[in-house]
Amino acid sequence: KGDTILTDNNHSIGVITSVCFSPCLYEHLALGYVLSNYTDPGTKIIISTKKKKLNGKVSKLPFYKNTTFKNHF
Repeated sequence: KGDTILTDNNHSIGVITSVCFSPCLYEHLALGYVLSNYTDPGTKIIISTKKKKLNGKVSKLPFYKNTTFKNHF
């Protein structure tokens, strides 16, 4: 919570409001606010944490559907 969302050019465009691990998708998910110019699904973003920068992308809602469950058993 509170990490900065950046563009490819390291311009600040938003902030992360929450993060969690999805047991169905086996991935971390983050929610945040970005400037309206960067809300198109597929837009590449960078999450700047205290330790490193992580690649991400804007997702279309809903980002989870019953068919996206990854069965690893």
